[in-house]
This record gives sequence, structure tokens and C-alpha cells, in this order.
Amino acid sequence: MTWTADPRVLQPLREALLEKARREAQAVIDAATSHADDVVTAAARAAADQVATARAQGVADALRAATVEETAAQSQARTIVLAARDALDEELRGQVLARVRALRQDAGYDKLRTALRQHGAALLGDGVTYREPAGGGVVVEASGRRLDASLDALAKWASAVECDALAEATA
Repeated sequence: MTWTADPRVLQPLREALLEKARREAQAVIDAATSHADDVVTAAARAAADQVATARAQGVADALRAATVEETAAQSQARTIVLAARDALDEELRGQVLARVRALRQDAGYDKLRTALRQHGAALLGDGVTYREPAGGGVVVEASGRRLDASLDALAKWASAVECDALAEATA
């Protein structure tokens, strides 16, 4: 059984990382949204030009061309926004992982590791064993149960929570 750490144990770290990530994520989202708006505007201009030309050939053909072009522009804009969001999610995950791994050099790392061990022991009970993975943090095991509080697992959890929150906020 895998169990991640109680979010309250890492709340100050999570809040600091999430605030920084939110600011950076918002800047990327703003840039992607602006770019998407420019693409939609350019596509709308192109569609308007096509409509004017098509009107000379017939109203029905013009309306059909405008509809196709508008749909394509909306699809292209959505693709750009989704690609930007995916890139942002990936960048956020990388930044969170790097920052969490950097905690190993922090003066408070030993206190964090001790708190993670204590939390694991409290959750899993007697007979716990500890190991520190290469990336830092701890993995606590007892009686076939396992608590992965490695820094990589904690970073993955924190970035997944934040990416989900950002996706909801920008949907």
C-alpha cells in the first residue's frame, strides 16, 4: 500500500512552491492567451476577406467558406491554448521537482526528513524501516505497507495538485 504524506506536514513548503508556480503559470497562460487571441484575430480577418470575395460569387458559398474558416480558426486557437497549457504543466512539474530536490541543501532538510519519518512511523505503526531514496526524502515501510515520502513523490503530488487547479481555473 502506497501512501503519500499528510499535506499539512508540508503546507508551508507547498504554499511557497504553489505561489511561485502560480505566478509563473499565470505569466505563461497570459502569453498563450494573447497569442491565441492574435491567431483568432488574424484568422477572423482572413475569413472576412474570403467572405467579401465569395459574396461576389454567391451568398451561399460565402457563408459556407466563412463557417469553415471560423471553425478552423477556433480549432487552431484551441490547439495553441492546449499546447501552451501542456507546456506550462510540464514546466511547472520540472520547476517543482527541481525546487523540492534543492531542499536537500537547505538547512532545514534534516528537520523535514525527521518529520517525514515520524509521520510515517505514526501512520504505519511498529516495525517500520526507513530508507532515503537517491532524490531525497524518505520511504517508510512496515508490514507490507509503504509510505513514499520521497522528495520526487512529494513534488509529483504537489505539481499534480497545482496543475489540476490551474486547468480548472483556465477552463
